[in-house]
Amino acid sequence: EIAHPDGSTTFNVFGVKAGASWKGPVAEITTTEYVDGQPQKVRARFRAYGSYDEAFADYGRLLSNNPRYAE
Repeated sequence: EIAHPDGSTTFNVFGVKAGASWKGPVAEITTTEYVDGQPQKVRARFRAYGSYDEAFADYGRLLSNNPRYAE
């Protein structure tokens, strides 16, 4: 589970990143991304929620409304 720098939870149990359209709170952490099959450490912004209920609701919206997951 992603945590804020102070160790408090973001409730982001799904690892949802905060893209340019995300207007809510974020937590920026170091994570591993694979570029051309090679792991690289990068700083990335992830969505932060006020509760697990908010996280689950947002994840449901993401899966329902994003064409990437339509199948």
